[in-house]
Amino acid sequence: MQLSVGVRGTTACSKPAHWSAIRHLRRSCSKLPRRVQLYTSAMAAHTAATDKRVVICGGGIIGAATAYYLAQLGVAATVVEREAVAAAASGKAGGFLAFDWNDGSPVGPLARHSYMLHAELAKTFGRETIGYREVDTIKVTGQAVPSRSAGRTSRRSTQLPDWLDGNITACSRLGSKANTAQVHPQKLTTALMNAAQQQVGAKVVIGTVAGITTDSSGAVTSVKVSTSSTSLQQSPHAQSTTTERIASEQEYPADAVVLAMGPWTGLAQAWLPTAPCTSGQKYHSIVLKGDVSDTAVFPSYKTADGR
Repeated sequence: MQLSVGVRGTTACSKPAHWSAIRHLRRSCSKLPRRVQLYTSAMAAHTAATDKRVVICGGGIIGAATAYYLAQLGVAATVVEREAVAAAASGKAGGFLAFDWNDGSPVGPLARHSYMLHAELAKTFGRETIGYREVDTIKVTGQAVPSRSAGRTSRRSTQLPDWLDGNITACSRLGSKANTAQVHPQKLTTALMNAAQQQVGAKVVIGTVAGITTDSSGAVTSVKVSTSSTSLQQSPHAQSTTTERIASEQEYPADAVVLAMGPWTGLAQAWLPTAPCTSGQKYHSIVLKGDVSDTAVFPSYKTADGR
């Protein structure tokens, strides 16, 4: 990599063979103006980052986003995914975004920053590419109509979209197009991963993480990945073909490992005792294709007797 040191039209270039050469260059520039020193330090850090071997365990939204933003630093990460990119919740979630719903909590600033990042990604990739749109958001409560009230009609709130019917007993506004939005999670995750591959050559490996190795100091050194391939074998005595699954294990050197396996992240405790205890909750998701309105609805339901 070429290291450039310059300020306002003045450029000096060298091609350090290794990191010690960069340190020597930084020492030799110690008498330069502070702006040049800061630029030199940033370029040296960038060079060091691009040499890092990063393995990301998990090809969901966290893994894909990590690979994408590492690519902005010139780091080509290796992403290990068991099934396919966005195969689990990252491809089937609601993709709902809220700007200020977490204000007052420890993750409030993070949520605000995340909301703005999604808007930036919509500009980078295109709104249609990642399915991004601003939405109005309401909360409704529906209740089964008792048989004795079957012929009655309830007063309809003006906030209800035309396509929503039934016995709605309560309706309130939670957000508007100014502070709530939605993204197609599978499209976003795929776009992030594709960009990381195209920009710096990030790699996606389909396989199962089988272990993480460390050295005597506890620093990670590699990730073991179990993969399997399909072999078709023709029987010599019959007109038939059998399928055989061939398992193999490969080791990927790593200076850093990112655990982004969702509810399966807890499995890493078998290899890294200090890894956080992570579990998940199972929810049902129904994904329907078709034209939908620009209103997100958070419903609750009561039975006819109010339960």
